[in-house]
Amino acid sequence: MKDNTLNPETSISLPNENEIDPTSVTGSISSTSSSSSRWKFFGQNVPKSEVVYISQMFIIFVVIVSCIINLSLKNGNSEMWVSFFGYAFGAMLPPPKLQIAKPVNLLKH
Repeated sequence: MKDNTLNPETSISLPNENEIDPTSVTGSISSTSSSSSRWKFFGQNVPKSEVVYISQMFIIFVVIVSCIINLSLKNGNSEMWVSFFGYAFGAMLPPPKLQIAKPVNLLKH
């Protein structure tokens, strides 16, 4: 049976509060997060979210065009191409948002 007691030779010691410089920790985190939030895209620095969005829309557009071409040429299993088309078209649409009206108090004086 395995012994679950801590071995002092393998235990981890954490630094004392006086040994940690908070400016160095936060400075390193902020500098890495700001540099990774922008990517080079065709020679320009653009936000990472825009590159991801454009790439996703391009791939979905290619899937939709290939589905339409294969459905019109009757190439392969039509059920497969219709399901790919439906999935890609659904991925392009924004998610629906339910707007709930405020309840009306009929017992109000």
